[in-house]
Amino acid sequence: MGPVQTSLPMNSVIPKGQPCAVLDIKDSFFSIPLHDEDKERFAFSIIFPNNKRPNPHFQWRVLPQGMVNSPICQIMVDRALEPVHRSDLTVTIVQYMDDILIAAPSASQVDQAVSTISETLKTNGFEIASAKIKKGRCVTFLGVGISAPT
Repeated sequence: MGPVQTSLPMNSVIPKGQPCAVLDIKDSFFSIPLHDEDKERFAFSIIFPNNKRPNPHFQWRVLPQGMVNSPICQIMVDRALEPVHRSDLTVTIVQYMDDILIAAPSASQVDQAVSTISETLKTNGFEIASAKIKKGRCVTFLGVGISAPT
């Protein structure tokens, strides 16, 4: 039995024809500290050719990059976004790993949600990659093109 495959959000949850923004959480996996008891589960060794030196052993102190089958990344980001979800029910927030799509009836609501989400995530130890914020009429989220009316 292979690893559990995570599923992408369904395109049907994305409102049609609304202004959107896409955010990327900078180094999201590296922003999640591991509990001391779990660090040994994330141990690794560096093997030297021909055993020229002893193999040093290391343990991750944060969630390693690419642990997409680990629910901890989804849980931590979802907890951080929960107050934002409840504050404005007209704003749609779709989150997958470190990517967040925001859609709302107006561009000003999208701008307000981007600001609120950025602050909320910062408070919870995450940082938005400012250079990767995409706002506008046409954005791409998880490889899907999304466009709002002109």
